[in-house]
Amino acid sequence: MTSGKSLQVTPYGQNRYNITQPVDFEVGVNYSGALMAIAGADGELAEAELQWYIDEQEMLLVESE
Repeated sequence: MTSGKSLQVTPYGQNRYNITQPVDFEVGVNYSGALMAIAGADGELAEAELQWYIDEQEMLLVESE
């Protein structure tokens, strides 16, 4: 099920990840949760891992209003 909300992708996201359409918000949330689970699978989420994720999201998606 989708929420109907979508996230707009930046030119960076289009070039780096070949994303050609807006991303469904729920899909984005689920993907983010999976990334955090993988990064923390060793029992901790290092500050550098979290910072990479935050930086990547800022470059990947257009800020919502």
